[in-house]
Amino acid sequence: IKMLLKNLPAEFGIEDRVLDEFKYIIKGNDVFFINRNWNDPHPEIFDRVGLRFGTINKENKIVLSSHAAQVLSKQITNKILEIKKEELSTYLKGETIKSIHLPKEQYIVKFDKYTLGTAVSTSDGLKSQFPRAFRTQAKWNSVCISLCSLAHGSCGQEVRSSTWIT
Repeated sequence: IKMLLKNLPAEFGIEDRVLDEFKYIIKGNDVFFINRNWNDPHPEIFDRVGLRFGTINKENKIVLSSHAAQVLSKQITNKILEIKKEELSTYLKGETIKSIHLPKEQYIVKFDKYTLGTAVSTSDGLKSQFPRAFRTQAKWNSVCISLCSLAHGSCGQEVRSSTWIT
């Protein structure tokens, strides 16, 4: 796992000591992370343990998940992109923000200084990697976006904690 994690300090500014605080479980191409002190005598009974940290891509690098970006948000110092209010709805729907063109890499997406998740830059723009499970709650996202616009131009704390920070 150390070989897979080696690019994260340079890429996102996450210190090695922070990455050492977790235990990592690889299942296929998926990487999960949990508290390093977790132990169970029968790990085989679990279908999956922990939170999705990311996936292993064709280049044998970890592509960070949106959940990992949220958990590690205070430790991430590189490749952070703050989106505008008019781009928020597009991101939350899992679509591509066509007005943003950056080098083809993965980025951490924030809105109003809160980490929403990750996105990758493509030739079409910035492709959201906002979790599908949250995207399908379109009605709730619409309510949140409406509340955002009412709350002095930014999202209220109660909206953030119940919708974006998991």
